[in-house]
Amino acid sequence: MNTESSDYESGFTIVELLVVIVIIGILATISIVSYAGISQRAIAASLISNLSDTAKQLNLYQITNGTYPNSLSQLNNGSGAQPSPNTNLSYSVTNSTNPQVFCITATNSGQRYNVTQDAIPAIGPCPLMNLDAGSSSSYHGNTSLNDISGNGNSGTIANGATYNSGTISIDGNGNYVSVHSSSTLNGFSNTMSASVWVYPTIIDGAYRRFISRGSYPSQNWYIEFDGSQPGKIVSNGGASNATLSVNNWYNIVTVYDGSTESLYINGTLDKTFSYAGGLPQSTDDIGIGADADGSSSFAGLISQASIYDKALTSSEVQQNYNLIHARYSNFSYAPILTNLSTNPSFEDDSVGNHIYPTNWNQYGSTGNVYGGVANDFSVYGSKSFKVSETASMDGGIWTQITGLTLGGNITLSAYIKSSSTVSNASLVLTTSQHGLSGNKTASNNQGANANGRYSVTLYGLDQTAVNIFIGQGSFGTMSYGNVWFDGIMLTAGSSIPNYADGSSSGWAWNGASNNSTSFGPAL
Repeated sequence: MNTESSDYESGFTIVELLVVIVIIGILATISIVSYAGISQRAIAASLISNLSDTAKQLNLYQITNGTYPNSLSQLNNGSGAQPSPNTNLSYSVTNSTNPQVFCITATNSGQRYNVTQDAIPAIGPCPLMNLDAGSSSSYHGNTSLNDISGNGNSGTIANGATYNSGTISIDGNGNYVSVHSSSTLNGFSNTMSASVWVYPTIIDGAYRRFISRGSYPSQNWYIEFDGSQPGKIVSNGGASNATLSVNNWYNIVTVYDGSTESLYINGTLDKTFSYAGGLPQSTDDIGIGADADGSSSFAGLISQASIYDKALTSSEVQQNYNLIHARYSNFSYAPILTNLSTNPSFEDDSVGNHIYPTNWNQYGSTGNVYGGVANDFSVYGSKSFKVSETASMDGGIWTQITGLTLGGNITLSAYIKSSSTVSNASLVLTTSQHGLSGNKTASNNQGANANGRYSVTLYGLDQTAVNIFIGQGSFGTMSYGNVWFDGIMLTAGSSIPNYADGSSSGWAWNGASNNSTSFGPAL
């Protein structure tokens, strides 16, 4: 009995053996996956190291010779760049721009990384065209955007489009950025990708182009708003699932791999379309913010536009979005100022003195600031802040807001009603002293019979403090009268949020007891 028991305990049943085999198989699979993950990370690290070393060699060459080399073979005293085994380097350079620019792509086992003269590695290949209004290498104070891909496909800011703190402002009336046709842009049809960062301010029943090769009706490829479905995006393959809204930043990417077009919004795949047969060959110019001829103009801000002759992978699209989207986070809003004081009623006290909100000051020696006046807006409160102007000095109130983010944006909005004799009802943001000019100043000046909600945005803050002014501004010859302000709101970013009740007709704070302490959605 004991012997039999001992024999039984020293062996394995068939079931136990099968369990062991399964466990060994699982462990082997885990090891293979783990090894594959480690191997991929090692390749990525090697590619980034190769790019860093080569970029240093290029910059050393430029310091010595005044230009970057025309070929990587000129590096290391003619022995060339020396990448790791199985790594391929491709290189493009433009020495005719100021600053001079280059881009290198390193490829190994299907992984691709690139780096420019700015020395920040990014996933994916170098683009054929890369225009970035937020980069000093691409824009530095003139009417052109340098192509920082190294391929020389620079853009011209045309027909009244303007630079606006790291973006190009396009009003929807024919202004855009024009890029001329070139040999590098003409040589592909089987695969391509295009990426653009846009901030629409108008979405209506019009077809408004973000980017286009050629012009309607013979365009080669394009991304635009769908005029028949406002807010939808249309590309060669069809319309998006998602619907865009105004006053938000979006990264729109289209990828064509030879048979399928994929549309991405903010790094996420939105829709795929079957699109076989290749893109038509084209030598047309490229329009950014419109067709190539300036028609079908977009309305809003455009910051970046890139074109590739390769199909980006979903991982490359996602990681490129992740790399840069924080740059646009200042455009989302959160309340900076809710109530000016515990009870900002603006009413005169018992002896006729004007009550000002905490830390606010009267501006101008003859402008009269009143409280306790009737609110002509008819809803949400019975009193408004009123300025009665009787002479040529500015009349109103001003204060300073501190602790802001350099490079960010700030928006002042209010409901304004003015009498028939007023020439200026002003909302002003400035980083100067409390005057109306300085380092950065933005203003919205409404005239007679204003009646609605208005706003002004100061982009790209150059200081961490901003002075805000509400009242009647002295901007030359003017007429005088009464101006009422209500629902005054100061927010981070360039969006104009709703008030506490979720509508655009409530009040952030006003002259009655309806004083909101919070508003707008959370970040």
